[in-house]
Amino acid sequence: MKYQEAVTYLNSFINFEKQIKFNYNRLKLNRVRFILDILGNPQKHLKVIKVAGTKGKGSTANYINNILFEAGYRVGLYTSPHLHDFRERIKLDKRVITKKELVEVVQRVRKGINKHLKQGGQKPTFFEVYTICAFYYFFVKRADFVILEAGLGGRLDATNVAQGIISILTPISYEHMDKLGNKLESIAFEKASIINNNSYVISSHQRPSAFKVIQRMAKVKKAPFYACKRSFDYRLKRISNLKQTFDYEGLKVNLHGLKTSLLGEHQLENASCALAAIEVLVILGYTIDNRAIKRGINNTDWPGRLEVVAKRPHVVLDGAQNKASMLVLVKALSKYFKYKNLIVLLGISADKDIKGICQIISRAADEIILTKSLHPRAALPNVIEKHFKDCRRKNTQSTYNITDAFKLASKLSKKNDLIVCCGSLFVVAEVRQLMGINRIH
Repeated sequence: MKYQEAVTYLNSFINFEKQIKFNYNRLKLNRVRFILDILGNPQKHLKVIKVAGTKGKGSTANYINNILFEAGYRVGLYTSPHLHDFRERIKLDKRVITKKELVEVVQRVRKGINKHLKQGGQKPTFFEVYTICAFYYFFVKRADFVILEAGLGGRLDATNVAQGIISILTPISYEHMDKLGNKLESIAFEKASIINNNSYVISSHQRPSAFKVIQRMAKVKKAPFYACKRSFDYRLKRISNLKQTFDYEGLKVNLHGLKTSLLGEHQLENASCALAAIEVLVILGYTIDNRAIKRGINNTDWPGRLEVVAKRPHVVLDGAQNKASMLVLVKALSKYFKYKNLIVLLGISADKDIKGICQIISRAADEIILTKSLHPRAALPNVIEKHFKDCRRKNTQSTYNITDAFKLASKLSKKNDLIVCCGSLFVVAEVRQLMGINRIH
């Protein structure tokens, strides 16, 4: 099998990430378990840390990944979605899975899937197949730890077949309401369902209704529960548009002068949840010294999250894609950057809270350029524009591709302005490609 054949095979499975609407309950963990059982249940041989939530999952997972790497452990990291190449989703020791490795894994996993189908099993989805590939890869490579970011929700997410020693819940807000429920409690339940019996639970600061759900789930699962602002906390010390310094007040340990290049105060909360997870691992007997912790935090980057890619004018990329994350973005921009005019390049997926996003960004932006990515879920600019009529007097400008939108933003901007490209990670990815940043070969 050649690499392109492996890609074609993976793409032969239905990919709900490219669909606006689908039946959430069509996701079945049993078919994932059946295939993994045929493959010898590689996931049962892994020490897993699971991360679910609405925002901050990837950053939190990356902080943990880098700290453990600096401590000398072999670490597997599984995240989604990707920016440029789906191989980015599977990393070992901070290195993306190679094409050769992927071919080897797909060949083995395909045999298991074929046997499953011959036995009358249901055909899995792309995400399920790729998650199985990740489990098998990390097992073969003998990873000491594996960090799994849940894709959609948590309860029915393919990553949830693994038993986690630690489950982390990042901030939960309204998203995918057609699938996860219209109430915050329902969404929190779907995400808190990653918690396993007798594991440890770490949570970001949550809204009261979400907090109660997580707390109740932890109690049912007999899992010790630690929450930000209650069991541990952070203190912001210094900021710039390059780095921020903070102190961590932990479960048992206090750390001072930690530095991170990830911007926004929300990243300090993400880092604190990661540090609480590291403390739990130390409690469990693993060796992770403070030097590894400081290096891990300092060396963590996560493209597309308040990412500065140019100066004079500053160009910032952020994947904020719901009302809550857009509010966080707007607050961070005013806190971490000085600028005269804010020029926003905005593209949103059709299944997101377009109205809520528009309400937030309309209050902050001086110029808004609507556009769409090449992703099949991208909303048309004229559809987005309708939502500005009730919340914005100024006209917006529309383009139908990222290249034209970025050219227009550059034309409108002066050296002391700020250009922000946001609304979707798909928009961010295309801007990065346009600028020739971080392409994977």
